[in-house]
Amino acid sequence: MNELSNYFKYYDELDDDLKNIVLSKIRNPQNKELLHDIVSYKKQKDIIFKKYLQNGFEYTEDFGDNLNIYGWIDNDLLGYYNNDIVYNNNNIIDCNIDKLLRQYSYKIKSKIKGKTNTIFNYHLNNKINAKSKINRYIGNLTINERDEFISKIN
Repeated sequence: MNELSNYFKYYDELDDDLKNIVLSKIRNPQNKELLHDIVSYKKQKDIIFKKYLQNGFEYTEDFGDNLNIYGWIDNDLLGYYNNDIVYNNNNIIDCNIDKLLRQYSYKIKSKIKGKTNTIFNYHLNNKINAKSKINRYIGNLTINERDEFISKIN
């Protein structure tokens, strides 16, 4: 039996929907860098939350609570994007824009609503749930940037 056969010895026992998923990955292989980034995202996100928990923050539903883990991570990621410089219209730094330009939605919205409004909506819109903002922030960072952010957590 060749090596490939070892991986497919249970294939015939799978449901048809699972067989279709397996075949789709063979026909349309996924970008290895993207897959690595997805796996790293989950691991690095877990590390971030673990470090904040170790620092005494808690899972609470009150995002304004001084110990709320989501509020602090959201705030710290917001600062990380702009190199810890307070936001206003005059001091959005280039590396912040570079990070945002990775998102197709930013490119479209900035053309329609303007750069300042789009940045405000991305970073400072309180209608967006802190959990969603955290996922968006972490997902938009590169693996190296996430490592750098993690290294700055005390």
